[in-house]
Amino acid sequence: MATGYFIRRGDKTSCGGVVIEADNLVNMFGIAHARMGDRVTCGKHPGIYTIMGGVSFIQSSGRLLAGSLDSISSCPCRATFIPTLYDAVYRKETTASPTATRAAPALAAAPLAAVRPAGPPPGNNQLAEKTAEKERKDIGITLRLGLFFDGTGNNQANSALTEQCRREDRQQFDEQALSALISHCARYGYRDPDEGGFFRQVPDNSYGNAPSNVAHLYALYPDNTATPISADAATGFARLYFEGIGTTSGGSDSVLPAQASGRGDTGILHRVAQSPDQIRGQIRRFLETNPGIQIRALEFDLFGFSRGAAAARHFANEVLKPDGGLLAEVLQAGRFGLARSFDWQRDTRLNFIGLFDTVAATVDPLRGDWSPANADNPGINLYLPPGCARKVVQLVAGSERRWNFALNSVAPHHQEISLPGVHSDIGGGYPPLMEERLLASQPRMATERPGQPLDATPAWLEAQHEVSRLQSLGLPGDGEIRINAWPVQGTHPDQERTGLQALVGVVLQRKVRGELSRVALRAMRELGVKHGVPFDVINDDDQRFELPADLRPIAKKILAYVQGAPSRLSPDDLRHLRARYIHLSAHWTPSKGLLISKPAPNQRLVFNNKPQAGYPQ
Repeated sequence: MATGYFIRRGDKTSCGGVVIEADNLVNMFGIAHARMGDRVTCGKHPGIYTIMGGVSFIQSSGRLLAGSLDSISSCPCRATFIPTLYDAVYRKETTASPTATRAAPALAAAPLAAVRPAGPPPGNNQLAEKTAEKERKDIGITLRLGLFFDGTGNNQANSALTEQCRREDRQQFDEQALSALISHCARYGYRDPDEGGFFRQVPDNSYGNAPSNVAHLYALYPDNTATPISADAATGFARLYFEGIGTTSGGSDSVLPAQASGRGDTGILHRVAQSPDQIRGQIRRFLETNPGIQIRALEFDLFGFSRGAAAARHFANEVLKPDGGLLAEVLQAGRFGLARSFDWQRDTRLNFIGLFDTVAATVDPLRGDWSPANADNPGINLYLPPGCARKVVQLVAGSERRWNFALNSVAPHHQEISLPGVHSDIGGGYPPLMEERLLASQPRMATERPGQPLDATPAWLEAQHEVSRLQSLGLPGDGEIRINAWPVQGTHPDQERTGLQALVGVVLQRKVRGELSRVALRAMRELGVKHGVPFDVINDDDQRFELPADLRPIAKKILAYVQGAPSRLSPDDLRHLRARYIHLSAHWTPSKGLLISKPAPNQRLVFNNKPQAGYPQ
């Protein structure tokens, strides 16, 4: 069994070349990882070449990841790659030296410049283009920054590492590749594969989650740090992705304190504190790609999910501060491409703020706050005042019922749209298919006595009522729902007289699909485009975004509702969604001995949009 390492931008080849291109959508410890086909230089021959081959069982954005065991340069040296990251590894049953996993085209050994088609001959509009470019440089452009704050336990780099582990069509792999995939996935906590390679046990962390809708929107947002703006453009774009709360790309999740409390080194405030350096870095890359540009104005589009939505709201309040808040030191007139005439109050604006189901749910024992189910979030400003941005919209999980997942609303000042689904049915992150084995009701004590069998006790009758209620909602779909009894060892010396005791509860077991979040993704994209966010189109044939046939007519109704049409989902539509697509997030199954997913007593807690007490405005 050989150990391989992933290749990133800036890694060198054995002949002295350098990887100069990588997937900007996914970072490993802050540096973009490279894929088969990305560009690389050669230390001995002029020109630009490509990475040949990749890890057969790990893809990113449809291309194989580059790895030290599987990738070589297409340069005449056929150089290998020298990794600089040793914390994220993969393994395969081979001891051979690196060879390309897949054959490259015959032209691959030639510099890219030699095989690119020649550009169009200079036309009569060349002078006009130069004039427009000069005017733009003299006046300056607006730089529009898209900031994407991912949710608790969501991390696009970690999701990319395990993307193949969540596929349903793993039977297409040959026996050796499937064995390597199962071994790779087991390192990240995937267990109990069936005969087709489907994992019945999926890790409850960022490696078990699929990419969220925040990560997908980040990929759809324009980026002129890699692609130059046109000569007559008045606006340039740059995008920034912030890892989900409690996660580190390529590292372990921080359950305590970040995921449990929303605080700590990977918590809400820390993610916002990272923004100045990340913004400065992206502006530098933008200026390297677009030399000579002056930035006369800055505009922000903000997106977030769960606690990432809380981070986006806190960041918005930093932008709204008269002096620029956290960004004041970084974004000063005359620095980092900003025009000398740049004025923070006059030349910055919040454009679109798109939120998926804000749940701050912070805990701060040092301040006496022991519960996530309240409106106390010391130091975090969630308030979005009227007129703070051109448009604020929040998509709300209409089916969420967990006590610890109280909604931080943007109402009454901003638009809020409730959609069918629980928290991650809206924000994304569920795998395409998963198995739920849950305790759907709170266990009740029952006592079986002579003349009163267990199924005649009040606890059993209450469980029967709960089964009927769940069935009326559409559950369990193709699964199973039943009443279970667990004997309790009594302490009374005369149990024959006092009766045998048992805990009675409702158990649900079913498979549930994850594509409902793709409807919310389309909804947020359309809302953004409607209000001026230039998202790329969603390819309906892309496996990452494809909607199953039975979901498409329901999705059409939901998207029409988002655009202002009356809600037309029928009771049968809702039952179908609950049976097949809406997860049961609120349940009584303990996790690490705690009932972190217990339902709220009646309905979900909601905290309105109001000024945050104790926060400096």
